[in-house]
Amino acid sequence: MMFDKDIENIRYLTESGFHEEAITRIDELRNKGCKDSILLLFEALAKYDAGNDLECLKFISEFLDLADDHEQHDYALFTSAICLMNLGLASEARLILKELPDDYPDIEKERRASEEVETSQRQAISCFIQLTKTSNA
Repeated sequence: MMFDKDIENIRYLTESGFHEEAITRIDELRNKGCKDSILLLFEALAKYDAGNDLECLKFISEFLDLADDHEQHDYALFTSAICLMNLGLASEARLILKELPDDYPDIEKERRASEEVETSQRQAISCFIQLTKTSNA
């Protein structure tokens, strides 16, 4: 393929933590006409590594819309679940984690973690409700 070497270079930059350089190369590649959906995943990973979970989710959503059958589909879903957890959306993360195969790496650990966080969130909401009843009395 015409852009394979460039895409492999971007993969290397992303995996090596050179996020700004990867984003620059992605923009250059798009300007040359490359429309490979994997670029969206690389952008998502750069945003994730930079601590921007919301932007990561946006790029993963676009990636999955365009490449639902891509070999990195499960990886994208897993990463999106982690982002949701980071954003405090444990029940939403659990829904995504349930979609992944039981033999996916670290899946059981992340499923348990999301369940624990969701339980804590429900308990906190219950306490909040009790506090508001007490303060309004």
